[in-house]
Order: sequence, then structure tokens, then C-alpha cells
Amino acid sequence: MKDFKLVTAKTVDEAVEALAKYGDKCKLIAGGTDAMLMIRDGKWNNLTLINIRDIEELRGIKLEGDTVTIGALTRLSDIEHSDVLKEHAPCLWGAAQLFADPTNRHSATIGGNVGRCNTVGDTLPSLLCLDAVVTIVSKEGEREVPMSEMLLGPGKTACEPNEMIAKFTFKSQPNSAYMKFGRRKSMALSMAGSAVSIKVDDKGIVEDIRIAAGNAGPKAVRCYNAEKAMIGVDLKSDKAIEEPLYKVIQDDIAPRKKPRLGNWISGEYRRELISVLTKRAARKAAFGECMLCKQEEA
Repeated sequence: MKDFKLVTAKTVDEAVEALAKYGDKCKLIAGGTDAMLMIRDGKWNNLTLINIRDIEELRGIKLEGDTVTIGALTRLSDIEHSDVLKEHAPCLWGAAQLFADPTNRHSATIGGNVGRCNTVGDTLPSLLCLDAVVTIVSKEGEREVPMSEMLLGPGKTACEPNEMIAKFTFKSQPNSAYMKFGRRKSMALSMAGSAVSIKVDDKGIVEDIRIAAGNAGPKAVRCYNAEKAMIGVDLKSDKAIEEPLYKVIQDDIAPRKKPRLGNWISGEYRRELISVLTKRAARKAAFGECMLCKQEEA
């Protein structure tokens, strides 16, 4: 028999008080899109559920100078329709477009997507390539954790049982993009995803690049080896890209065969997907919806 207690927190102070009281015997819920799945699968039981959905101070998207701040309870639908993110973080804006379906986007929050730390989470690669910083709060105060140190493994983040995610901050990255491969256009788990932030010169030569891959192993990862190899590459040339991207990226990712995605999705197949998606995301980030991308996809 499943048994739960529900506590509603109206403020951050009330939420961290509840976390301090119940510790590892509680779970935070906001959008709750995964809660019933966890209960049904027997992974959650005999817990106190702390409802933080109504904490308005944890919602919203702000631009101050060149710094973007997103509250943890900001819904994916708000990200999807944000002009600020469309201009300053198109990779994250694009990831929200591809997240589940409109109903789920209206409930799911960015903090919940990161807190669940699911390898197929659509926002994770984008936050990684944006070099986002996560602000975590507890009764003792707050601390900042780079997104690169936030994700520890399936369902595991740097948050302690008495802590919660409050917000994400990052610098404006207008030249960024996210690409995802799934079986259909909505309600599709990401079989592979890639987020890229890039800077190229007027000839299309890569001067700086950040690459992050989703569903590339037990967690979303930054592809540091591929990033180094792509510096100085002519982004318009398939031949120039092939060596650093299609080969070096293999050192950054360790995708596995996953029954939930179908037995035909092997690790090697996913490696190829991530390589192709990264090339397309890099070109989209650098050149926008250019003829080069359209010709390749035709």
C-alpha cells in the first residue's frame, strides 16, 4: 500500500524548513509530470510530498545586462514563448519547443527537469552548453554549482536532501541551437540530442564552441574533446568537420543500448546520431536557418 503525506509551501522559507524537517523522506513536487510515474513504478512510497508549485518568487525569466536568470519553477511553456530566450538562449528556447507536448509543457518546470536528472531531459544539454550556474538553497543559506558539476547520474544531482534548486543564471548566447532526434514530433523521448553554442569568424571558421550531448550515457555531458578539436575548423565544409566531430566526439560520450527506446537503438547508432545532430546544431547556431542546413536535411 502506498502512503503519502502532503505539505504545501507558499514561500522559499517554508519549503526549506520542510526539507530540513523531512530530509531524505520527502520529495519536492511542482509540475508533478513524473510524480505519478514514480509512484506507480514503486520508486516513491511512504514519503512526504512538498508542494512548491505556488512559490511565485521562483518563477520568471529576467535579462539584466548580458546575464539571463530563470527561476526554477518557470514552466517549459514560459520558456517556449519567451522572446528573451529566443534571442539570448535559442538552444534552451528550442529545447522547450521539442519538450513533450503542450499540456506537459504547461506543467513541467525547468527546475524539475534538471532535478530529475533523466538522461533524456531536453533542457540539460542546453544548460550545459550555456555554462549555466545553478543556485541551490537550504535552511543554511544558498550556494552556487556550475551545471557541469550538477549532474551526477540517473536521478542524482548535487542537491542534498535538505536543498532545492532556486534559479539558473548564464550569459547571453545568441549563437546557440539544440537538435533532437525522436520517433515522432511530440511526446517523444530523446533518442539523442545535441546543444551547441558557437562563435565563428566571417569566413565560417570556428573560434569558440561549446557542445553538450543528451542521452549520451548515464547523464547529459559536455563534449570537451570535440570542442577542442573543432577550433579552427571550417564549419561550412563537411570534409573539414568529419575528423574532429565524427571521430573525436566518440571519446566524450558513452551511449548504451536502452530497451525503453527500442532494442534497435544501439550505442553505436546513437553515437552517429549525436555526431550528425551536433553538426546540424553548430551550423544552425552559426548561420541560422541557412540553405546549407536545408539542403542537408532535404
